[in-house]
Amino acid sequence: NDELSSSATAVVLVNARPVAAPALAFPRLSTEVGRGAAANGDAADAGEPAPGHGLSIAVGGLHTCIVVQDGTVQCFGSNDRGQLGLADLADRNGARVVPNLALVASVGLGDATSCAVHENGTVSCWGRNDFGQTGDGSTDDHAEPRLVPGISDARKVAVGSGHACAMLAAGIVVCWGRNEEGQIGDGTTIRRPTIVPVEGLVGVSGLATGFEHTCVLRSDGSVFCWGANRVAQLGAEGIDSSRPLRVSTPRGVSSISALWGHSCSVMLGSALCWGWNEHGQLGSNSRETSRPPGLVAGLVDVSAVVAGGHHSCALSAGQVYCWGQNQGGQLGTGDEVDRNAPIAVQNLPEQIDQVEVGYYHSCALDSSGVMWCWGYNEQGQVGDGSWIDRSTPQRAWGL
Repeated sequence: NDELSSSATAVVLVNARPVAAPALAFPRLSTEVGRGAAANGDAADAGEPAPGHGLSIAVGGLHTCIVVQDGTVQCFGSNDRGQLGLADLADRNGARVVPNLALVASVGLGDATSCAVHENGTVSCWGRNDFGQTGDGSTDDHAEPRLVPGISDARKVAVGSGHACAMLAAGIVVCWGRNEEGQIGDGTTIRRPTIVPVEGLVGVSGLATGFEHTCVLRSDGSVFCWGANRVAQLGAEGIDSSRPLRVSTPRGVSSISALWGHSCSVMLGSALCWGWNEHGQLGSNSRETSRPPGLVAGLVDVSAVVAGGHHSCALSAGQVYCWGQNQGGQLGTGDEVDRNAPIAVQNLPEQIDQVEVGYYHSCALDSSGVMWCWGYNEQGQVGDGSWIDRSTPQRAWGL
């Protein structure tokens, strides 16, 4: 059954836009090699990585976090909006424990906003909040975590540029924040500083947020997306949608990912991507934008695929492959050459359990709980104690 639910209304498309050159305020790479100093001058001290075993990692636009086995969270990178949760605005080039944040099950990071799902199902958010994306009803930035009212049974949280969403135990999704492109999915384009349910959506088992769009995976293997669609990131013609729109993926999709202008999924061991492709981020051996999802070239046994700013990475048989833009070294190939098709990341341990990507950097968690990062590093988001771009993986955290 392709309907959203028995009570769902028909999909309504709003705010027609042609598929044209994007007009989003996406951060651009600096021409500087390294950032040199932090915003308030005290973040050059990286310190030793704290001991422990990493359980999961999350990568935002220009910052990075890891959930540790004791339920705490450590973060590093850009902190200009308080997204590291450290009660200041100083960038960090090494891991720091987020105070007043405990019993965390998972973390979701966006442009400059961070959120965590606690073991009891509540959600905390912090960082940039000009669109209400921390969900507490205000529009002031928060440099420390605050609980999102009204959520008690979250299973996952995902954060975009100006909005965030949570997948609840009942298989429904609630969202909050910026909604000018319909990315909240409530049938309007009204900004929502507190949570609202996505209209008519049930049976959700996976969730991803892009820069200005949102996608979900349902338990039957179908994919729905909504929000901005100016570069076909919804997998359809170039019109925005304020309600979930079925993506023409075959049945059998097992995971979903989105970031700036493209989206990806795993289907029966293959990777599918669709949307903007200026830098080859769809992995299709071309630079043509794809409206219907297309296969990523040459990948088999794929267990995860993640969409970044203008690049993507996948996990195949425990190894990481990346493709797309490589200006900051985010493909991990030892050079800065863009790729239209997957290429193996160099110098990683033999067994990788998780890979995540941001605007211009990438990170992986190995089977021993150690995190490795590479790419653009002007804000310290690689976490190796430097401000220098890294075109091959560096140990960011762990014993």
